[in-house]
Amino acid sequence: MDGALVLAVAQLWSRYWIARCLMETGLLACMFYVLSGPSFEHMRPAFAEKPLHDYRMAVHEAAKDVMFAFDSGPVQVMTLRIERMRRQYIDDKLRLELPR
Repeated sequence: MDGALVLAVAQLWSRYWIARCLMETGLLACMFYVLSGPSFEHMRPAFAEKPLHDYRMAVHEAAKDVMFAFDSGPVQVMTLRIERMRRQYIDDKLRLELPR
């Protein structure tokens, strides 16, 4: 009986690996967001302070972008995406052309 249960769990584990990976990634993202909060400042090591702070700011910025996209119409959203892609292209081009 135990061998059949182990086999069934192994088959389910391997069959739904994409969903499992997405859930694990989501859980890690939530964990990092919670650990970057002000209530865990005294527990964080010094080397993790800046990356976690930057991650928290990026999550807040993404949330603002999503809320803005929901508030505006589809034409406005497409215009903003095109503008963002144009700015990214210009930034990448300038970065490549700068002398080192």
